[in-house]
Amino acid sequence: MPITIGVDIKAFRGGKTGISRYLRAILDRLQEIDTENSYVLFEYGPSVYTPHNPRWEVIPFTKPVSGLVWQQFVLPFLVKRHKVSVLWCPEQVCPLAARTGIVTTAHDLVFVHYPRTLAWSMTLILRTLFPRTLRASDRVAADSEYTRQDVLKTYRGLIDESR
Repeated sequence: MPITIGVDIKAFRGGKTGISRYLRAILDRLQEIDTENSYVLFEYGPSVYTPHNPRWEVIPFTKPVSGLVWQQFVLPFLVKRHKVSVLWCPEQVCPLAARTGIVTTAHDLVFVHYPRTLAWSMTLILRTLFPRTLRASDRVAADSEYTRQDVLKTYRGLIDESR
């Protein structure tokens, strides 16, 4: 039975980052291989990703709020409005109030091991929200075995290995 999959594509706003390249590659491939499900791409800012699959829709949000406010307070409302069954959050943090299946991708734990390499605000956000994201997510996907092991070791007890 087809479902509606939501994707937080806020990563595209940051320009050409590793996460935005990762996200683009996966979305491009999904458009080719998934002919059954519908996708709703939730964008923070004007649209910079144009899907070619007619079952895909981009929902831009252009009001002047911070990315964190958008993700934590606006995105759960949009997910509900668009009847999303599963929400994929590729930037390590999910909207904690979303009431749907959540899949979050973990890329690294730089904010734990090398916090001085990030802006202090990003370190604070990730240190605060990442553990809560682990609890709120139905599935956590690590983009490498090293990251998987690091998350399991660093956050022992917060995540079940089967997720």
